[in-house]
Amino acid sequence: MIPFAEEGRMRQFPIVLIVFMGTQTFGKVGPSFTHTVVIRDHLTGVATERTVTAKLWDSTATAWIGTLPQLGIQGLPTPDPVYIPNLYANRRPLSPKEPLLGWPGRIGTRVDLFQWDMDSSAERCSGALVAPHFVITAAHCTVEPYSMGSIQEGWVTDSLSVRPGYNLKQNYPGIGVVRVIRSYVSKSKFDSGVPYPGDNEWALLELDKDVGSLLGWARVIPIDYSQKPQKVHALGYPLIPKACSGDPNCDSTTKTDTLCHSWQDLEYSTVTGPSQEWLPTIPGWEGESGSGYFNCPDDSCRNGKIEVIGVRWDIAAISSIDSVMAGVIAALLKDDIKIPPTSIAQVVGLEFDLRMDGSFLRATADQDGEWQILSIDGRSVGSPIFGRSLAVAADRLPRGVALVVYRAPGQAPVTRRWVAR
Repeated sequence: MIPFAEEGRMRQFPIVLIVFMGTQTFGKVGPSFTHTVVIRDHLTGVATERTVTAKLWDSTATAWIGTLPQLGIQGLPTPDPVYIPNLYANRRPLSPKEPLLGWPGRIGTRVDLFQWDMDSSAERCSGALVAPHFVITAAHCTVEPYSMGSIQEGWVTDSLSVRPGYNLKQNYPGIGVVRVIRSYVSKSKFDSGVPYPGDNEWALLELDKDVGSLLGWARVIPIDYSQKPQKVHALGYPLIPKACSGDPNCDSTTKTDTLCHSWQDLEYSTVTGPSQEWLPTIPGWEGESGSGYFNCPDDSCRNGKIEVIGVRWDIAAISSIDSVMAGVIAALLKDDIKIPPTSIAQVVGLEFDLRMDGSFLRATADQDGEWQILSIDGRSVGSPIFGRSLAVAADRLPRGVALVVYRAPGQAPVTRRWVAR
């Protein structure tokens, strides 16, 4: 038991939901503590434990607009909610006609059960990119820890995959199906773990390749308990109900192959029990478990920043990310997110020189950074290069068009297009 101060009082860890002190306090993290997580290696089928050292109120690095700025920032719909007579009227396909999603829809991921030997998959849950190699979803999407006696039991499958930016039956170009190689959940989800009475119905899915640097990701932050209620965005992949006719609340517009969006209220509930403190106005459906619940500095998320404060748990509630679990998640992600927090305004003027010099494409910047060549469909060409300059032989470039991505420490990625002459 590790004591810590909260609003002048001494509390003991674990706790029932530590009060988060508002979004203006991110620079002020709390004292350190330790927490045990269970890591399932889906390549070997073995689960192990890891004790992480975290800090209260900690959060992951800031959100990014991704490395395809030519798509622009589309924002999310923020219409006036119409809750009566149809609660489902607020859930709509984010892009009902265009399969290629822009920011921030690209971070929405479907979580599938995938048969690698048969190249087939079935939808199980939803999720959201929160780092280059990580997706956040609900814990029960990967493990059902209700009656097991060991961390080796209860895992749904070792064949999990995600489809980032999937929409209208089409994968995002150059991404496709991405394998999940490890799952991270709180040890307190298991019978053998120390019970944690706060929200821990979350899981981190580690991917076998970096997709967040291309598509962008959301920052994980603690929910702000001072806002009651609060309006949030949700992105997920709901399934069509089996019986829909005659139900006035039927939403026949949603479909399993389309990323759907809702703009709704979260109401704080006094009902005690884990993962049931915040009640969404719009009930959830099968397939929406693990859907991200997002806040933004502005309602439409048009400035590029988007923050995830919880995931869909069941039809009644979300698992809000409290101050403890935000620190645990941050500790797990910090090795993957190596770019320090910054704001979009700080990087607007960042540029680099790009030119053809004989048989080489050359680029120069005013500070060291990471250079990467991508084909127009987002595939990597060669290994990243670190330094102030880039020189790539023309015969190594994709035919026609290439994307040159430059990341300076503490800055968002900048992309320039090179067109063959």
